[in-house]
Amino acid sequence: MRILLCDDHRLFIDALTASLQSRGEEVVASVVEPQDAARLAVELDVDICLMDAHFPGGDSFAAVRQILDAAGDTRVVILSADNDRDMISTALACGATGFVLKRASIEVILEVMQRVHAGELVVRAGGGPAHGSRQAGPGDPDALIEPLTAREQEVLAKLVLGQNTEVIALAMGIRTSTARTHIQNVMSKLGVHTKVGAVAFAVGNGLVPLCPPDLQDAIRAATRPQLEARPPSPQRTAVAASRVRTDRLGRRVPAQLRDRAAS
Repeated sequence: MRILLCDDHRLFIDALTASLQSRGEEVVASVVEPQDAARLAVELDVDICLMDAHFPGGDSFAAVRQILDAAGDTRVVILSADNDRDMISTALACGATGFVLKRASIEVILEVMQRVHAGELVVRAGGGPAHGSRQAGPGDPDALIEPLTAREQEVLAKLVLGQNTEVIALAMGIRTSTARTHIQNVMSKLGVHTKVGAVAFAVGNGLVPLCPPDLQDAIRAATRPQLEARPPSPQRTAVAASRVRTDRLGRRVPAQLRDRAAS
């Protein structure tokens, strides 16, 4: 993998660079500003950008969007000192496909990057190795404010698969309003405020299995911010209006007749 590191703590990033290089990984650059990471991700043809979530003078999530918009196949893993659920949700919503804590071992950090590079969506909100981490279950008091019902577990699993409220209602044979109520109950019990947050929490705490690779793109598309439709500009509207032709009675002339007359 061609790795780009971005963190405002130079000693940490230098130590991380040395650890990754000692394991045979190629760290092509390390920077302390997210704007520099957004630029170098394109210039250096980076596979993975490992970026800190917090910068005193920069917006890491804005840089994530810039990287994904401009750098083609580059994937972004967010590195954070804390596992705040809303922050994880924001990272996924911006298009990051990996999350790992700073206190995790170098083996866990490297594993997350490798799995993200392979096309997986990976949220590692605990610090232990992936193969030995304790997986929280639906009744685990450390993971949930209140246990999920069987119906709510089913809804959560479908959210992880990228299904929207209408699809969930149809699949479960219930009304859309009922599905919406189940989703609200799930978010309340997980202590999150968005469906993206519920997905991040579920994946990070092992409440449901990770979705198969062929559904990863659907989840990423569902969690990326949607651009608002822009109204047509006045200039474009004026040009379109100028192309409308009428006859002497004020009736619109069909396009095919106009073309025939012009020829």
